[in-house]
Amino acid sequence: MVISGDSDLAEAIKLVRTHHPKKVVGVFAPGKRGMSQKLVIESSFIRAISQTALAASQFPHHIPGTTIFKPADW
Repeated sequence: MVISGDSDLAEAIKLVRTHHPKKVVGVFAPGKRGMSQKLVIESSFIRAISQTALAASQFPHHIPGTTIFKPADW
C-alpha cells in the first residue's frame, strides 16, 4: 500500500511490480488531490482516501508520555 498522489513514487512501484509480478501494489490518494497518471499506470489498483478518514488516522497533537508533537500545519 502506498499513500500518495505524487508521481515520484511511480518508478519505485514499477520496479516492485517488475521484480515481483505477483505482488499487488495499491495506491491510495489522500484528500481531494488528484492522482498522478504515472501512479495510475504503474499500480495494481487505486483508491481515494476521504479527508475525514485521513484526519481520523493521524496521531494526536501530542503523543502521551513523550516530547513528540505533531507539526501545527498537519
